Amino acid sequence: MIFRKFEPRDMEQIISLFKGTVLNVNIRDYSPRQVKVWADRGNSLIERIDIFKEMYTIVAEDKGIITGYGNVTDKGYIDHLYVHKDYQNMGIATEICNLLETYAKSKGVKCFSVHASITAKGFFTRIGYRSVRKQQVPLDGIFLTNFVMEKLVN
Repeated sequence: MIFRKFEPRDMEQIISLFKGTVLNVNIRDYSPRQVKVWADRGNSLIERIDIFKEMYTIVAEDKGIITGYGNVTDKGYIDHLYVHKDYQNMGIATEICNLLETYAKSKGVKCFSVHASITAKGFFTRIGYRSVRKQQVPLDGIFLTNFVMEKLVN
């Protein structure tokens, strides 16, 4: 497994990974209707390629397959952190998060934030984030629960 910076050629696999993860992993915590609306957001990721390039974006790759990706702003907001449905619980998210946090710390970040899904909340709690508040986020008229979480840097 290698971890490297995002390249524009990664977008096709990232879109597929995003959709597959939401539909197959997040279905544990969200209704079929919720995951469909959420997964459909993957179609617009190609329009966000410039944002992926502007943020610090890391991909995990195994033999040419992107197994995970994540990105962080220079202010410490983790926008995306997704792991391929077939590569869950292998430490990929932890390593990506470590790389994102190391980068952001080098930019002077003292507090990280993320809007974590119900599914991801336990992961972020295990790596030192605390829940600030629960919120309902509208997506195309459907509401999804997530959690605003923070982690202070020592």
